Amino acid sequence: MSFKQQIDELIIELHSLNIVTDESSNIKHMRICNISIHTPHGSLHYISENIHAKRMDAIGAARWLKDHLHTLTNGNLKRLNSCTTDTCSTMYSMWECLQTIPKLKHCLFIPCDSHSIQLLVKDLLSLPCFKDIQNKSQMIVRAFRKAHLQYAHLHDIQMTFYKEHHTLIISVITHWGTQFRLIMSILRSKDALKDYARKYSTKDIGNAWDIIMDAQFWIDIESLRELLQPINKALQMSEDGQAHLGYMLHRWMDLFKHLTSSKMEFPELEVFMQQPDEEGKNGGQFSK
Repeated sequence: MSFKQQIDELIIELHSLNIVTDESSNIKHMRICNISIHTPHGSLHYISENIHAKRMDAIGAARWLKDHLHTLTNGNLKRLNSCTTDTCSTMYSMWECLQTIPKLKHCLFIPCDSHSIQLLVKDLLSLPCFKDIQNKSQMIVRAFRKAHLQYAHLHDIQMTFYKEHHTLIISVITHWGTQFRLIMSILRSKDALKDYARKYSTKDIGNAWDIIMDAQFWIDIESLRELLQPINKALQMSEDGQAHLGYMLHRWMDLFKHLTSSKMEFPELEVFMQQPDEEGKNGGQFSK
């Protein structure tokens, strides 16, 4: 019996199906739509399909998913228990399209908790006070990544301080967990970076030298670390293989308390945390 046949039999035996779907692109920039199934045995990858130039607005996405669900359930859509997607507006609209199908009215449509936390990090780092720290941190890493000789000098200094090399991690747009790792990588090499700046001139790494020698920068980046660390922990918990809906509400309540308690140190969070009015307007970014 082939592996696919074993998986197909396992799916048939499941009383209800909980699926996860998203769209991504591969290294060749092809548009790929994916479906996985969450089971008591672990997550099973079902399909990754190249959708080419197919229009994937809410209606198009709903049609694509509905066709695959018919195949997956052998036409018995009542077996579908839940569908998890990311939290973009297109996916919300897709839910509405699918819920008009009588056989899917019972289905739970669940926003991806991990994606929501990632967007929270994105929104936080768009605030001017944090964006400046983020940009300066990125500038330091890029300066060394582009100057291989200077990076080698830094590695030598790291060996003196830490007896091992510490990689400077560059953040990647849309991969919001990397922003926290960027900050941690710089703080982990703080002594080595400052020692490097004392030994080498500004011409070797440009403006990054001034940032490293700026005492206020190290105060600011440490404050940002304290703000983001509980959020990064929540992100890791949401991605854990044992995570489930029962943890989600408490996780977001803890995040709300954390950000609320941080407003005294970061006044910009006051508007960010503002609750929407009765018409749902004038809410801060967190309320969205």
